[in-house]
Amino acid sequence: MKRIAVLRCLKSSSRCSGAGCLKILFNKDKVYSKYKEEDIQLAAFWTCNGCDDISLGDEEGLRRKIASMERSSVDVVHLSHCVFKKNTDGSEEVCPQVRAIVSELEKIGVRVEKGF
Repeated sequence: MKRIAVLRCLKSSSRCSGAGCLKILFNKDKVYSKYKEEDIQLAAFWTCNGCDDISLGDEEGLRRKIASMERSSVDVVHLSHCVFKKNTDGSEEVCPQVRAIVSELEKIGVRVEKGF
């Protein structure tokens, strides 16, 4: 069984229920579902700790979240589309705060993927 976590943006969480991410994750009929033939378990649905004027906790709180991913034996963390910011040329890149989280997750051996 594949243990999955979804990471989303704190700013977006003020206006998003996460229903779209969950719908995509559990809709086995969609061709784009990477887990169409696998059993999956949602191990975590979490937010970054924010940036700029919107912030949740501190560095220690974020470290506890990352440690929780390790303790929970998460196989892969999927980055919700809301953690990507559009550049002026239309390309997307992950925000700096989430980029730092990705780096920490990869250090403990957790695979990170964009979306689903």
